[in-house]
Amino acid sequence: MVGYEKGKVYVKNTCVFFENTQQYQVIYVYTVRSKLT
Repeated sequence: MVGYEKGKVYVKNTCVFFENTQQYQVIYVYTVRSKLT
């Protein structure tokens, strides 16, 4: 599981739970990896 201080990004299995301003969004790993890289 990967956690980032900015936005708190948690990677679990094939889904990513993104926490931003008390809002949770479920995004696929490939989508998040594309934005991070």
